[in-house]
Amino acid sequence: MDDFEQQLKRAMARQEPPAWFEAKVMAAAARQPRRRWGFWRMRWAAAAFATVALTSGIVWQHQRERQERMTGEQAAAKLELALKITSQKLQHIEEQLVAVQQGN
Repeated sequence: MDDFEQQLKRAMARQEPPAWFEAKVMAAAARQPRRRWGFWRMRWAAAAFATVALTSGIVWQHQRERQERMTGEQAAAKLELALKITSQKLQHIEEQLVAVQQGN
């Protein structure tokens, strides 16, 4: 092994922590306030989540139905326009046929 590898091995060797380390960690943990989620808090959180999910689903369904209705209304409007154009063209052709028949 070269010198760098030996230095690295020594630096990475397992060492026992100092005696004061555990006491310091436990004291820091004791200073932190305990956050306990009680049974009722969990139920309220679940109820809130269910309410949001249900509301989102209802809004999504309403928007989808509205979009389908708009698409249906647009299709009906296009069909009505096509029928008007067809009716006008047929009326024009009928007028031309009448004119040709009267000319004979």
